[in-house]
Amino acid sequence: MARFSYALFAVALAACGGRLAATDDGGASDAGTSDAHPFTDGAPPPFDGGPHPPPDASPPPPDAGPPPIGAGYVLVEEIQPNVAYVAAEFSTSLNEACVLGQPSGTCAIATCNFGANGLSAGTIDVGGGSEAVSLVPMQSGMGFQYPQWQRNNSVWPPWSMLGIKAQGAMVPPFAVPLVMPTPVQLQAPQPNGTIDSNADLLVAWSMTSAPEVLFYLIDNSLPNAQTFLSCFFPTQPGRATVPSTYLRQIRATSSSGSMALVLVPTQRQRATAAPFLVEVATLGNGSFGQINLR
Repeated sequence: MARFSYALFAVALAACGGRLAATDDGGASDAGTSDAHPFTDGAPPPFDGGPHPPPDASPPPPDAGPPPIGAGYVLVEEIQPNVAYVAAEFSTSLNEACVLGQPSGTCAIATCNFGANGLSAGTIDVGGGSEAVSLVPMQSGMGFQYPQWQRNNSVWPPWSMLGIKAQGAMVPPFAVPLVMPTPVQLQAPQPNGTIDSNADLLVAWSMTSAPEVLFYLIDNSLPNAQTFLSCFFPTQPGRATVPSTYLRQIRATSSSGSMALVLVPTQRQRATAAPFLVEVATLGNGSFGQINLR
C-alpha cells in the first residue's frame, strides 16, 4: 500500500479508491507501518471584509542564522464533510516543499522521503474543537513517527479557533493559533476531465475565509508515490495559473497520466522552532477527483 505524502491526501485519495491509514477510535495504524504519509464558542468571529493576508512564508534572509537541519509539518484537516484528521511528521530528510512551506503564489515539484529519519517534537496537542486531540510520538526503526488521528464526524467547523502546541523534544517546542477556514469549491478545471500538460492551466475557485488555497496533483496509482505538485495561491481574485513547466514535470512521473487532483482552503503559519523549519496548517473542506494529464 502506498505511503501517501500527507494525511490530507490520504483522505482525498481514499474517496478516489484508496484507503485511510487512521482508525476511527482516536488511535491510528501502528506508527511503524503507517500508510500515509483552542477555542470556539460556536459563533464565527467578526468578518473584516475579506480574507486575511497570507502569512509570511518567504525564506529567511541570509543573516537569519544557519539553514534548517530538518523540516516538519502539523496538519489539522476537515477537507471532507464529517471527516476530521490530524497528522504530523518531523525529519532530517524533508525540505520546505515537502512540508508545504513554499511562498504563496508559487508552485513546487517535491520528491520526499516521508517516514525516514523521523524526529520527535514531543506530544502535540490540538485544542479548540469538540474534543481535544493529542499525538504521541512512537519510536520505530525509522526513528520517531506520529500516529494519525481521525474521526468520522466534524470536530472543527468553519471559523473554529485552534491552538496547536508541541511540547518539544528533539524539535523545540512551539505553539501556533490558527482558524479552520470556510469551504471552497473548484470551478476550473473540471475533475474527471483531461488537462494538456503543454499549456498553462487556469485554476479557478469560489471565495473562502482562508487566506490561501492549495492546489495539488499526484499519481496515486504508484506503489510508493512521493513526488507531487503543490501550488499555493492567494484566495483573491479567485483564479491563478499553473505554468506548463510544472505540469510536464509531474506528468513525467506517471506512466498513465491519471492524477488525483485536490483543491482545499488553508491557513498556515511557520512555527518558531529553529533550527528546524516547521509548517502548521488548517485545511478546510474543498474539492477533489481524478484528472487525466496528457
